[in-house]
Amino acid sequence: MCGICGGVDIIDPQATLVHMVKRLQHRGPDDEGFFTNGIVALGHRRLSIIDLSGGHQPMLSPDGSLAIVFNGEIYNYKEVREELIKKGHVFTTQSDTEVILLGYREWGRDCLRHFNGMFAFALWDQAIRKLWLVRDRLGKKPLYYMSDGGRFYFASEAKALWTLPFFKGALDARAMDQYLTYRYVPSERTFYKEIKKLSAGHWMLVDGVGSIERLQPWWELPQSRDEGRGASEADLLRYREEFHDLFSSAVRSRMVADVPVGIFLSSGIDSVSIACEMTKVTPPRAFTLGFNVEGDEVEAARKVAQDLGGQHTGFFLQDKDFDLFPDALSSMDEPYGDPIILPTYVLAREARKSVKVVLTGDGGDELLGGYIHHNFFSRMSERMPAACYKILGNFSRFIPISILDKAFYYPSSMGQAGRARLSQLLSVCPDAYGAYQAFASLFREDERGQLYSSLWKARLQGEPDEFDQKMRAHFFRRDMTIWDKALHWDMKTWFPEQTLMKLDRLTMAHGLEGRCPYADYRLIEFLFRLPFSAFRKLAENKNIVRAQYQSRFPFLSRKKRPFYLPMHKGYVTSFRRLGDQFLNDRIVSATGVFDYGRITSLLKHMHESTLLIDKQIMAIIALLFWLKGNR
Repeated sequence: MCGICGGVDIIDPQATLVHMVKRLQHRGPDDEGFFTNGIVALGHRRLSIIDLSGGHQPMLSPDGSLAIVFNGEIYNYKEVREELIKKGHVFTTQSDTEVILLGYREWGRDCLRHFNGMFAFALWDQAIRKLWLVRDRLGKKPLYYMSDGGRFYFASEAKALWTLPFFKGALDARAMDQYLTYRYVPSERTFYKEIKKLSAGHWMLVDGVGSIERLQPWWELPQSRDEGRGASEADLLRYREEFHDLFSSAVRSRMVADVPVGIFLSSGIDSVSIACEMTKVTPPRAFTLGFNVEGDEVEAARKVAQDLGGQHTGFFLQDKDFDLFPDALSSMDEPYGDPIILPTYVLAREARKSVKVVLTGDGGDELLGGYIHHNFFSRMSERMPAACYKILGNFSRFIPISILDKAFYYPSSMGQAGRARLSQLLSVCPDAYGAYQAFASLFREDERGQLYSSLWKARLQGEPDEFDQKMRAHFFRRDMTIWDKALHWDMKTWFPEQTLMKLDRLTMAHGLEGRCPYADYRLIEFLFRLPFSAFRKLAENKNIVRAQYQSRFPFLSRKKRPFYLPMHKGYVTSFRRLGDQFLNDRIVSATGVFDYGRITSLLKHMHESTLLIDKQIMAIIALLFWLKGNR
């Protein structure tokens, strides 16, 4: 796990590299390296995980014709290494970096098909004078780039590009609008017009004068499911066995390291299942953070770890930890509107004192439809007449929230704002696009329009929204159910740009590597190709996983508990202190984005103690903090 940067035909390459690498120091505290040859410049910060003494980067081939900087891990590097040895290649290190280098020499760009891992790398091929940049299938590892007059720059984090001499920092108004809508900025956009993200599962080719020659996908989610019913008991048993074999392999492969490996453990099925599989290799070293409220997971996680023969360390978020919010937000590179970043930041900091690698349950909800809207879409038939939905939408305003909770799996923590959102959702059904928007939007279009200043509204008028056009096209497809449409869309957008981005930034802020077994592409391809009838039975309530482990831990059969920071159950004063610090007239007016009157109106709802309001306020705080520090 590392930080990489560099460019082609850049000004003063050595000095520029030193400056960029310094901005990535937190990602790799163990080593640094530089390479320049008059055309290409490559820089590296290293967090040593595999081959601690022999994996220095940038790494060159013996003849010097290839050079690479690599961020991530190739989990199956030992198997690929053996295959390459049989083909006559000679290795000088035990590192997975050299496997990429010699894999490219053997297979060219098709080498990517041989790798199972999380990675972003830049490989210079002197023979063709081109730089090849790659991002892994799911986008676990980030890669940003910028081009100016033929010169090309790249880095693991955008902050390494911000201070380059020609960087002007023009804000992308549409990207900010998308952030307030979805809580993430879709690829390829960033908050700055000059900086782009290489999308998950894509690669690009840059020529020797810094021009982007090609940019294309190299991996796609399966777009169609296998034909046939495939839902007999025999079929389901076979699918469960195949899934479990793949899942066990995914966990084992992510435990390969020359340093201690731990796990972020809650009492939920995703992390408990990983801990059970870890035990087959070694007793887990578990870390849990709690909030000292009813339903806290620290004690339950401790019992799981102890039952598995492992070690457990529990922490509780303190009121003083809210002083770390600016540090957590700064580590994100871009605004992040979910308060959950604070406990994750603190947990990563504490875990790093004992281990360099942690496994996490991220990806389980995206893979198996564990989010609220997935459950809703799986229950609601697309064949119901539109009039019925509208009637339900009208009556939902008068139904007790506790009943709505059971009928629609819509957490009562959303409160009255959640009821209004559910009513809106039902009113637009069975329109798949409208229904997904109602669930996915943190601020609806009308709410955002009320928040913005007149100046910002004018700026948005000239900004196209290609992402919305792609979303409409996707949700108007006729070859998928609404559930499948949501699963595909979330895996392509939300997962890399929100879930995985959060994990990468908050762990790497402390030089900790986070690995996600549920993000193994083999699991994803397997489940996304199952006949829909079978997938629905196996994924519902995550039955395909629970069936394997709940006999040992019966509590896993309970209803899913949403994981969020309970602002109004112990952190009221701290939350309001954040609001006072950033949501004042001076800061709001200085940015020119929001109408201060509308901000104060939103703040009046802080006493309602609802998750939706908390997240809306936190999203604005995060944006204002970022604008204040990066203008």
